[in-house]
Amino acid sequence: MTRSLLTLTAAALALGLAGAPLHAQAQAPAPRARVPAADSVATRADSLLRVDEAEAAMALLGPALERSGPDGDLSWRAARVAVNRGMLAEPTSKDHAREWYHRAESYAEARIEVDSTDARAWEWLAIARGRRSLTEGLRTRATLVNGIRAASRRALALDSLRAGAHHVLGMWNAEVRRLNTFERLGAGALGADDFDQASWDGAVHHLETAAELAPDGLVHGLELARTYVDLDRTDDAVTELRRVLALDLREPGDAIVREAAEALLERLRGRGEGPVSDSEDASRPR
Repeated sequence: MTRSLLTLTAAALALGLAGAPLHAQAQAPAPRARVPAADSVATRADSLLRVDEAEAAMALLGPALERSGPDGDLSWRAARVAVNRGMLAEPTSKDHAREWYHRAESYAEARIEVDSTDARAWEWLAIARGRRSLTEGLRTRATLVNGIRAASRRALALDSLRAGAHHVLGMWNAEVRRLNTFERLGAGALGADDFDQASWDGAVHHLETAAELAPDGLVHGLELARTYVDLDRTDDAVTELRRVLALDLREPGDAIVREAAEALLERLRGRGEGPVSDSEDASRPR
């Protein structure tokens, strides 16, 4: 669709020049390259991402950021697109995915260096670190834990209505509580700390808040349902999963999240076989 639009635009320009008088063509000043406004680039990138055109969105945002520097409207969007690119790469190459997550972190960190009060940048830094941790070994993952929690808390301190940051913090609480004692001790020895501050109440609070702030975000409901299952709140989990399955697919990856929600609901109906809280990341914070 994008290539077709560009082709039509180029054809229209060519026809316009062909129809102009020769002297007009000779006297006309050389056209200056127009740099798209940041809001225009942002709007177009959002539209591309909604139709799973993450590569095209990045091709638009990357050059715009090179021209403008760490722009508030563009930086977090570039981080979001890079996270999406990484998630698409994960099934075939964790190394490739990791490169995209590093890139997402770089976009967010560059923006934070310019404006440390940008809540969106902190939110996507937390999300990118969380995604990267899934591609790393235990030692690196343990060192990322503190940074993931710190970035999400910083985002919420700046803007308490950031659903993605609530999601990350809820997942931090849930994942720490899911570790057994040996795993917690091992992670602590590798540098992870503050595990004693994780709680199931914190997990439920932040995931419920994320679902309330972004009710159309399928992933918030899926992870909330998984947490309810951990707490033996099966009826609440079933209710939440049914709500999720009634939602429209709006974002890249929503189809994968819906499949995971359907599978979990079926397991609950069959009285659950296997660990239903095993978060195989079909998940994507929004």
